[in-house]
Amino acid sequence: MTPAEDAPCTAPSHDAATPAALAEENGRLRAENAALQETIAVLLARVAELERRLGLNSSNSGKPPSSDGLHKPRREPRTRSLRERSGKPPGGQKGHKGETLRQVDAPGHTIEHYPEACPACGSALTVAMSTGYGARQVFDLPEPRPLTVTEHHLPVRALRAADAGRFSR
Repeated sequence: MTPAEDAPCTAPSHDAATPAALAEENGRLRAENAALQETIAVLLARVAELERRLGLNSSNSGKPPSSDGLHKPRREPRTRSLRERSGKPPGGQKGHKGETLRQVDAPGHTIEHYPEACPACGSALTVAMSTGYGARQVFDLPEPRPLTVTEHHLPVRALRAADAGRFSR
């Protein structure tokens, strides 16, 4: 608006106000009001869009986490388990006999692992220098063998007696 438009309008005196002047001023005010209403609608739409974009972060949009800045978005607390507590401590209970794989006396395969050099000083090592060994056993499941199909044939005899046409097995 120009400064002239900002100046307060003085109401015309009743003597000088003619119906034509009042109708002209009324039309001008209605047009100005319509333009302002249109501007307000555009600005409200822009504010709504900017507020929507301001609320976006990496957890509710396709934005990367680096665009969140120094503030992490608040996350909703995770749902706790609905299971009721038993009152027992977690893990194995006292008095329960555990189960474990025991080492076997005669393993199917034995692999000897000898280092070529001492890890501490780097000098060469030989089998004769060994004073004992530590054993670890690994229990591997065997590979499944391919399926074999066997067909069994049973001889069929034709009876020639009174039961002609019947077969016996």
